Amino acid sequence: MKHLFKIGILTIIVLSFANHCLAGTWEDDFSNINNSTWEVFNIVAWEPADDTLGAKWEIKNGSVSGSMHELFKKTMFLTGELKWQNYSVSCRAKYVGEEDKTAILGLIMHARIQENKRYMFLLNYFDQKASIVATAGPLKQTGDKFRGWSQEIHNFKIEFNTWYLLSASTMGSNILIFNIKNLEDTNNMDEFSIEVNEPITEGGLTGFLVENANAVFDDIKIEGKNIRNGGTFPIEPHSKLTTTWGKLKWLR
Repeated sequence: MKHLFKIGILTIIVLSFANHCLAGTWEDDFSNINNSTWEVFNIVAWEPADDTLGAKWEIKNGSVSGSMHELFKKTMFLTGELKWQNYSVSCRAKYVGEEDKTAILGLIMHARIQENKRYMFLLNYFDQKASIVATAGPLKQTGDKFRGWSQEIHNFKIEFNTWYLLSASTMGSNILIFNIKNLEDTNNMDEFSIEVNEPITEGGLTGFLVENANAVFDDIKIEGKNIRNGGTFPIEPHSKLTTTWGKLKWLR
């Protein structure tokens, strides 16, 4: 009996160690010359994809900037692996430049580009709202709206040219959580969640989203049980890098 008890304890220790080993953190502060892990993807809603190069992403001076100023078009800057699942992601984000109240920016999780599936955690400057939106699958035909599993919208005061800490995560197989914090006003913060209509069974890419805005993002961190430690970190702290992606991938 004691022998079986010892085996049971040993098994628990081994499994705990294995789970700990699988957990990791992937970070990027955008000061490393190695930027090959990021790709640009674009979304055109309610109309066919075209060749308009309205999206622009740059890594410069230790941060990444994104811009898109065409109606009903979103641009995403994504990294990771399709097997990344049930993780959390956080970053700093700020709208920059002249005010445009149609601006939207935020985080993306579990993006599967070819299947048009993704979870979006958004700041909507026009409505002064924050939202979680889950998009499930491709359009049936041109002109259809995106099919959403579910959507949760909260009133939230959003300031232009202000840094926010955005955090998104999954909990269990059906809960998405969005945490927002104004880094210049500690009283301006919120956290809310949504229960999706279908279980979260697949992993996917993560990153940033911009629509009708100029935005800056920095210090992204992804943590999870099947995330390997890594990312791109500073090699030359004072180096300045500018990279523009001209090859864009349009989705419908």
